[in-house]
This record gives sequence, C-alpha cells and structure tokens, in this order.
Amino acid sequence: MWIPMLMPSLLNPSQIRRTDLITQLRFSMHSPEIQSSLQVELTRASYPILIGHNLESSIRDFMETKRAQGHTVCVVADMGFSEEQGAFMEATFEGYPILTLPSGETTKDAIYLERIYTFLAENKMDRSGYLLAV
Repeated sequence: MWIPMLMPSLLNPSQIRRTDLITQLRFSMHSPEIQSSLQVELTRASYPILIGHNLESSIRDFMETKRAQGHTVCVVADMGFSEEQGAFMEATFEGYPILTLPSGETTKDAIYLERIYTFLAENKMDRSGYLLAV
C-alpha cells in the first residue's frame, strides 16, 4: 500500500531525505503546480509528499490512473483540513471513499486505528491499493 503523507511520529529523521526532483516520485507527474516534494525512503517502501498550490488535477489524474489500472484508492482526511479546504476536497476526491477523522492528538488511539482498518476492509483495500492521507 502506498501512502503519500509523512507521519512524523512514526519515522526516524535519518530515514527522510529532501528532494526537489519530481522524477524521483513513484509516479510520473510533470506538473507545474508542484513546487516542492519530500521523498520518504524507508527500508521496505518509499513515498513522496507533494507541496504546492493547485494540486487538485494532478492528484485526481494520479488517482484515476491507478483506479483504471484496477487498484483500490481510498482517502483518510483530517476533519479540520476537510472543513477549511472543502472546495479542494470536493474537486480532488469526489467519487472516492473518504474517511474523515477528528483533528488532534486524541485521534492517535486504537479506536481510530480500528476505524481505519474497518474503512479499508469495507473498501476492499489490499496491498496493491493506494491510501492517500490528507
């Protein structure tokens, strides 16, 4: 499963390397909207964090390509971000399964992990799927 978001509490800073080379992303995206990226390199996986403006169409194109290839694509979103960036969420993720979780430290609890697992199971997520964390 590919997760394009940094979870700082789970990573050792020595496992992260900063790059602006879009070609190192796991997917080909030559988009002028991307201003910077951070590539997370782990022992068993790597994934990019995209930083920029007007990324809706680039993210949407990526998701549609993966779905067309037969991959499951799901989204887990922060409630505060979803509320503040409603237009972005709708333009980018409409038609995809979204699980919205409360903002803050209280979400780092086994109850919410169980909700995420249930959400992924209900959407038939497997190891070839893509989980976008927003």
